[in-house]
Amino acid sequence: MAARKTRNTDRSYLKGLLFDPILRGPWGINASSCHGQPRAGLFIRASLLWLLSIFSFIAFITCIILFLNDPQEKNFRLALSISFPVFTLSFLIAYLVRRSCTCPLCRGTSLLNGKNKKNQKACKLKPLSFAGTSMFSMLIRRRYRCPHCGTPFDLRKKR
Repeated sequence: MAARKTRNTDRSYLKGLLFDPILRGPWGINASSCHGQPRAGLFIRASLLWLLSIFSFIAFITCIILFLNDPQEKNFRLALSISFPVFTLSFLIAYLVRRSCTCPLCRGTSLLNGKNKKNQKACKLKPLSFAGTSMFSMLIRRRYRCPHCGTPFDLRKKR
């Protein structure tokens, strides 16, 4: 007797979205095992500029939606003409500052995404990249782990 075929209810796009963990990798960093970051101010500035570029992107998208909703309104045109240069300028400045932030041990760019291999200990939040997770961790906890070498750094410690 042939085995009865059952309907495949596994939806791979829903399975990956709903059942995968939000956090990949070890999130907790012990404060006593962290190294001091010699250029901590630069890293804090880079993460704040990254946050500013995200907010300016959200404002730009909001202005586009409002302008498409009512194209005759002059205030929306003004807001759109202001938000686009602010977004591009903040993104460019944030990119350049993040490019200059390198890990003191491996000399990798910790705050930019690249095609190089990530360390096993590097953690990643699901909607963000490894670099975005590092910047989010810097803003919240003042600690981050280099995604390339896996070394934890504390921005409050002196070298």
